[in-house]
Amino acid sequence: MATSNPGDDFGKWRELTRKRFSRPHPDLQTMLPQMGYQGRLHYESYKNSSPQTRDEIFDVYFGKVFRTNYQGQTVSWGNVMGVEASDQAVDWLFRLQDDLGIQISLTMNQINIPWEMYSSEHRKVLDDFLKWLAGFYQRGLRSCTIGNAHLMASGVLQRAFPDMLWKNTVNQLVTNAQMVVDSLELGYTFIQLDRSLNRNMEELRQVKRAVDVYRKKHPGKDIKTCLLVEEACLPYCPYKREHDDIQIRCHPADGGYIYWQGLGRTTCGTWRAHPQYGSLPRAGTSCVWTRRETFEEYAQLVDVFKSSGRLGCTHPPDEILDRGSVVALVRGVNPDFIRASKASLTERDRMRQAGAGLENTAIFVHSFADILEQNLAPINAWMDLLCDLRRFTLPHNVNRFQDVVQGHFYATDAYRELEQKLKNCRNQCWNCHLCERVYGVPALDSLVSLSGGAW
Repeated sequence: MATSNPGDDFGKWRELTRKRFSRPHPDLQTMLPQMGYQGRLHYESYKNSSPQTRDEIFDVYFGKVFRTNYQGQTVSWGNVMGVEASDQAVDWLFRLQDDLGIQISLTMNQINIPWEMYSSEHRKVLDDFLKWLAGFYQRGLRSCTIGNAHLMASGVLQRAFPDMLWKNTVNQLVTNAQMVVDSLELGYTFIQLDRSLNRNMEELRQVKRAVDVYRKKHPGKDIKTCLLVEEACLPYCPYKREHDDIQIRCHPADGGYIYWQGLGRTTCGTWRAHPQYGSLPRAGTSCVWTRRETFEEYAQLVDVFKSSGRLGCTHPPDEILDRGSVVALVRGVNPDFIRASKASLTERDRMRQAGAGLENTAIFVHSFADILEQNLAPINAWMDLLCDLRRFTLPHNVNRFQDVVQGHFYATDAYRELEQKLKNCRNQCWNCHLCERVYGVPALDSLVSLSGGAW
């Protein structure tokens, strides 16, 4: 928990965080009119953030659903979360790109493709899709996640949209170096790696070597790799594919079935909310970074770090801007949140939704580079937060940080041992149980054993 020495290379950390983070747009919240959040506050939070904060952002990704009529039926294709940004929110996203230079990225990560995309008479559905996507392209969209290997291999998309950055989806489970090369040959240029590589650094090094070789062979291609470093999904969850196929129906136009209010109560809801096991790193796939050296190690292997969050509903309504609030995206620490480091994933989500981070006790800095430069460890104590610049001058309360984290669980030798182990544990929890020992709970071979029962 030491702070940096005056001789530290500050420029190193700013360069290491430049265009580093892919951030989610809170799509679900824009679908709920009663929440009064349609993108204006989202835009202002980036506009009011520091230049360094904006420089750290690679893109902001959002979902949208394609729909067309074919032979009297609605054919739809979109994303597995079953949510999409509202049309008004999309307008604000294009303003974000046009005014602030922050790239936006459309997400189409549904991999159970409607058969009509390939077989409709006179290619009607495919042509309708291309026309639909062209509407975004003409407005300036140049980045798109698309979970359709056949369509990518056909070259149809590349010919129609030659300047588009094509991302595969993490749902295609690119788990090793050979699969990365295969994905590049399909035409993808932004490779979103499987979550399992968060805890398989040896294979990440192989991926880095394979990508370096590919770049030398194809010097004209701008290739990037991406790791989903923050997500609460169970590694290798046996329910996930079914969950993804079912969750598509969360959208009101497709039935409005919300997985977590039904089947999810007997699956991920059981371990996420569990009082003993819900806080363990093995309950999710997030990278564990307490030290800046660990962040640097990952950053030397992967180009972009992505966070999940399109289901988030934690933002205040747009109307607070009419009352004079000057909201900015910052990095912060909420002392209560830190003291709850052994709280379950569900409990921590509730704290976020309760507005954690806007209290007077909070600690704020502008950017992730500020945290690394000042060595404000544990690094994973910090979160993306919104700050009202009328109330706070940044940096704020940083001198209290050492008091807040003094003797903190994250700073113990046992947790540092766990951090080191997680780099290459490969999520083989049945034969390890280090998470349980560090957190002081009984060993459990599989968190899936907590699930089941009637829904």
